[in-house]
Amino acid sequence: GYKYRDEDARAPRFDYQGNTFKARYVHRLALFEKETRFELSLRRLDRDYSSITPSIGKERFDQRDRIGLQLELTLTPRLEIEGYYTYSDWESNLDSVDFSQNELGFRFRYRWER
Repeated sequence: GYKYRDEDARAPRFDYQGNTFKARYVHRLALFEKETRFELSLRRLDRDYSSITPSIGKERFDQRDRIGLQLELTLTPRLEIEGYYTYSDWESNLDSVDFSQNELGFRFRYRWER
């Protein structure tokens, strides 16, 4: 997918033009004789700010990349377990938003009706 955004904020330092690209791959399979869903997702966001950011004395830019992996396993008709991993790299010439992070987690999902 693709999204273009032209933000016109009240404070000029927050005005930007941005492009976001997304891609996702989903594959369904049987694992341990249970319905399983695997997902790989990618996202890239670029923002170019049109005014000077006072704290850095120049125009700001942001580039954000994220990759995600997810595995969802059906345990019973109503209960699922999901494991996920996400890596994000946020690059910017504004130090407070220049970082990377890793996220790993598990979720249980129970459906009251199926």
